Amino acid sequence: EDARREFLLSSGAGGSTGKLFLAKEERRKAAAVTQSLQRGQSQLKEANRLSAETEDVGVETLQELRRQREAIIRMKDNTHDLGANMSEAEKSVKELEKPDCTVM
Repeated sequence: EDARREFLLSSGAGGSTGKLFLAKEERRKAAAVTQSLQRGQSQLKEANRLSAETEDVGVETLQELRRQREAIIRMKDNTHDLGANMSEAEKSVKELEKPDCTVM
């Protein structure tokens, strides 16, 4: 058995301990790189999710701003109409207040 162990562990044989340690270290490094890539992929997925959510909020905000703009334009138009009606009413009242008005 000692001879077998010596044969397996000797530098001239196919299974040197140096090579075994290198292979183990390479596997450890590969596992670390894989883990790092997986973390990066998770972070990218989260960033994409947040980006899509932010885009949705932006679209909703723009839609709400459009609705508010349309309401403001309607109010402005209505105010203009109200001003024109007030001018017409003022003319009618002045006409009624004249001494030669036949309606009263």
